Amino acid sequence: MLQDLTYDKEKVQVELIHRQIHGIPPGYKDGGKEDNGIGDFLIWLTILEAGKTREKSLLFVSGEEKPDWFHKSEGQALYPRYELMDEYRRNSKGQSFHIVSFARLLNIFGASKSLVEEVQKEERKLNLEFSILGEFVRKWVEFERAVLRKCNDVSSKEVSQRFLSIGKMLNILITHEVISKHFYNIAREISTIRNKIVHGQTDFSEQMIRDALESLDELMDEL
Repeated sequence: MLQDLTYDKEKVQVELIHRQIHGIPPGYKDGGKEDNGIGDFLIWLTILEAGKTREKSLLFVSGEEKPDWFHKSEGQALYPRYELMDEYRRNSKGQSFHIVSFARLLNIFGASKSLVEEVQKEERKLNLEFSILGEFVRKWVEFERAVLRKCNDVSSKEVSQRFLSIGKMLNILITHEVISKHFYNIAREISTIRNKIVHGQTDFSEQMIRDALESLDELMDEL
């Protein structure tokens, strides 16, 4: 099923902020992302539009198991959030909303056991990778905000004059001897990894992201 979504950007932003403030899924846990978590919310608006126009139950195929989509127990996804099922029901005149993984969908349609197991293995791997990348992006945003606050404390005039990249902010801090050369070098290295992630490059390993997360924690402690 294909569903085009036409929306008012300003109204969507207002609604997203409202949901994030009040903890309404989905997307309310993604407020720390650069796009403010609007990606999941646009997917959800598309799903709601499909329910409204077609008035049929909907099966959403997704490998993600984020807590603003699923009720979880001991780290395991159990079923879609009640809020999502209820909102879909109200928009589709009583129809139901379900989420399944691709492996589960293959199993429903009678795919071979070996194919289902192979897909399950890949899905678990991707879920782990996305979880780690999401944690990295969240911590990086927190780090940037902390660096900006430090810059404001040191030289609010320099900060207010122009938009500052993380590199320029680090230059301000090291010039004023707020951070060490070691801090500066590590932050620049992590910034390189962040840029690769944002621009869709893949020449980094899972261990590299884990090491970067550990380094970010240490830098935050220093700040």
